[in-house]
Amino acid sequence: MLNNVRTFSRTSNCIQVLMPESALTGMKRLTASLVVSILWLSATAQAQVIRGRWEKVASLPESAKINITLTTGQKFETEFKELLSDALIVNTPSGELRIAKSDVLTIVRPGRDSLRNGALIGTGIGFGAGFLGLAAFNAKATASGPIWDQEAIGYYLTAGLIGAGIGLATGSTLDAVRKKGEVLYRR
Repeated sequence: MLNNVRTFSRTSNCIQVLMPESALTGMKRLTASLVVSILWLSATAQAQVIRGRWEKVASLPESAKINITLTTGQKFETEFKELLSDALIVNTPSGELRIAKSDVLTIVRPGRDSLRNGALIGTGIGFGAGFLGLAAFNAKATASGPIWDQEAIGYYLTAGLIGAGIGLATGSTLDAVRKKGEVLYRR
């Protein structure tokens, strides 16, 4: 009867939206694919380093903080001083240190990342999940589909805010745990 048709009817102070089950299934698939896409893209959106190239290290200002990993597995934090044709010169608390380029495995410049981006992404995803989750549940709970009246909107917003709180905590925690830094050199 209502195949692929959206009907809006106005009844005493509420608007009833009737949607076919296929439209709701499509919305669920779209929401799930958007969440997966956002999570995947955020992990792969970092700039890649060309292996064996020293240009990024050479462009560092003097006294820039860097983390160096040697081919022996030894790791240490130091300050950049100068890059020569065959060596890297760094400042350590005990003085100047010269490291052969052939001994360097990776050089990473520690990044300063605020928790803001993780909190905002988590809040947005959480709000959307809470809001749409209750809407999907309500669509299955009523025979005629979701009913959008003033009381129901309050429930949807409350579910969205609860989801936003959970997303805020999750996004901030994941952002704080994840150590970020710009890879300047990789062998």
